Amino acid sequence: MRKWPDMPVIIHLSDIHFVKGMSGSALDLDADVRNELKLDLMALLADLQLPVAALVVSGDIAFQASVDEYRIAEEWLRDLAGTVKCPDGRIWAVPGNHDIDRAVAAGDLQVRAAHALLRSTDLSKLNATLTEFLQDRNMGALLLRPLERYLRFAERFGCGFTAAQPFWEHSLPLDEGLAFKVRGLTTTLVSDKDDAVREMVLGLAPATLSRIPGAEYLVVAHHPPDWLREGEEVVQQLTSRARIALFGHKHQQSLRREEDTVMLTAGAVHPYRGERPWQPRYNVLDVEVVPAAAGHERQLEVRVRPRVWRDESKRFEPEIHHGRPYRRYRFELEPWQGVGATPTPRTDLAPKTDTEVIMNLAAAAATESVPEATPMDAIVELAGRFWRLPYHVRAGVLRKLRLVSDEDRNLPEEQRVIAAFKRAREQDLLADLDVAVSEYTGQPPVGVKRRGVA
Repeated sequence: MRKWPDMPVIIHLSDIHFVKGMSGSALDLDADVRNELKLDLMALLADLQLPVAALVVSGDIAFQASVDEYRIAEEWLRDLAGTVKCPDGRIWAVPGNHDIDRAVAAGDLQVRAAHALLRSTDLSKLNATLTEFLQDRNMGALLLRPLERYLRFAERFGCGFTAAQPFWEHSLPLDEGLAFKVRGLTTTLVSDKDDAVREMVLGLAPATLSRIPGAEYLVVAHHPPDWLREGEEVVQQLTSRARIALFGHKHQQSLRREEDTVMLTAGAVHPYRGERPWQPRYNVLDVEVVPAAAGHERQLEVRVRPRVWRDESKRFEPEIHHGRPYRRYRFELEPWQGVGATPTPRTDLAPKTDTEVIMNLAAAAATESVPEATPMDAIVELAGRFWRLPYHVRAGVLRKLRLVSDEDRNLPEEQRVIAAFKRAREQDLLADLDVAVSEYTGQPPVGVKRRGVA
C-alpha cells in the first residue's frame, strides 16, 4: 500500500441532510444508504490500496440546523472517518442553505434588512458593501447570526470561520514537495427563504487565490458559481488558480474540465425521497504528482471516481465512463525549486497528531528565557489548552495579543501558532496568553510566570 502523501484520497460528500427525529431512529430509511456507503468505500479503498487524506463535505450537513441534527451528523462523520482511517483533523465542511437557522433568518428584522440590501446592491458595488458589513463588528455578527449552530459544529472540526475571514484554509501534502491548499468558501452569508439562482453572495476576496510556489488549490463551496451574484468573476478566479473545485446543492452530478480546473458539482448523499430520479451519490478523488519527463514539466493527475446508488442492487456502484470507473484529468504544473530539481521535503505540511503539535508549541515556549518557576508540564498544559481551542478563538487571542504578523499568512496553521508562541516567549507574553486561554476555557491559568518573577 502506497503511503500518503504519495497518492492521497479525498472523499467528497455533499448534502447529507441529517433530519431531527428521523436520522438515527428505527424508522430512518437512509440508514441503509449510509451503511452501504461505508461498505462500498471500504471495498474501494481496499482495492485501490490508497490512504485517505481528507473527508470533505460540501454543505447541507443538517436539514433544519438543529443541535440534534449536528450531533447525529458529527457522530456519523467521525465513525466513517475512523473506519477509513482518515487522519484526525481532516474532516472539513462548508455550510449549505439547510445549515441556516431559518427562524433567525426570517424572524430577525435586522438580518432580513441586511440580506435585502446585499441582494439589491448594484453588482459593481456589492463587494465593497459586503466588505464594509463584514469589517463592522455589529454587521459582521449579524450576518453570522443564522449560522451560529453550524459554526459550533464546524469549530469542532477546525473549519470554523469569522466575519473578518469568512472562509477556512488547510494544507494537504502531495508528492514531489507539492501541497494542496484546501479552501472552504461560505456561500450562505445571505441565505433565507428567498434563495434563488444568482441571489447568493460570496464576496471576491474568499475566491481570490494567491499563487504560491509548490502549492495548488482545492476549493470547496456549497453553491455552484451560477447561484452567486458574483458568479462570472468567481469562475474566472477559480479557473485561473484552482485545480479542483467541489460544490453541492443541486443534487445533480456535474463533472467537467474548465480551463485547468476540475469542476465537480456532486449529487446528494441523502437526496429527498420525492426526487426523481432518486439517486444517492458520493465521490472519491485520488491525486498524483507525475514526475517530469523529457519535454514535459511535472504534472498533476486527478482521478474522480463517482459512486452512484443503484436501486436494483440496493448498493453503490461505480459510474462507468468510456469503460473506466473514473474520469482522469492531467495538468502541467509550473516549475518550483527549478526544473528537474529534487524538491526539499515540506515537513511543515506533513500531517501531525495533536500531541506532536502541542509538544512543538511547548518547545517553542520553553527556553532558557522562561523562568524556572514555570515547570515544563505547565508549559505543555498551556500549549494543549491553546491548541484545542476552536480555530477562530485561537486566531482572536493571537490577534488581541499581537502575536501574528503578515509574514505568517501563508504558513500552515500549526506553523503560524508555533511562530506566535515564539513571539510570546520573546516578548514575555506567555503569562498574558495563559490568562486569555483561561478566560475562554473557564479553567484557572496554569501559572506561567513572567521573566524575573519567582
